[in-house]
Amino acid sequence: RVARGEVEEAVADVAVAWVEVAEAKARETALTEALREEGSAREREAAMKEEGRERERVLREEGREREAALMGEVRERESQVAAVEDQVSLLDREAQLLRDKVEGMQSDKVGMLAERRRLQAALQELRGNIRVICRIKPAADPAQPPILTMR
Repeated sequence: RVARGEVEEAVADVAVAWVEVAEAKARETALTEALREEGSAREREAAMKEEGRERERVLREEGREREAALMGEVRERESQVAAVEDQVSLLDREAQLLRDKVEGMQSDKVGMLAERRRLQAALQELRGNIRVICRIKPAADPAQPPILTMR
């Protein structure tokens, strides 16, 4: 879950450290040969070897420190990835709940529209019935006095 580039970079850093170690060994060998050829004293040769060993030890230690730091960073990145995956999972569940809620609302809407149409039809029918009941008809005999008068 860690970016490949970061892991490859860490491996490359460790490889560079080992190359430096190898180079230090090569320099140690070259210096030893040069001292022998010149007939230098054994003290100088021993000092050069010790210097090479010290340099090798330092480089190895630096390599270990780099490796430990990079591994810590890798672990940190993995925990970040896990946290993001948890968030994505939570958001997916929330999105599904919202989709379900929308579907429910849409089905409720269809039912409510049908109810509205039914009530509208009933209202229209009642209005028509009221008109029929309240219809005013002329008197059959105009000479007869009106039943109801309006003022």
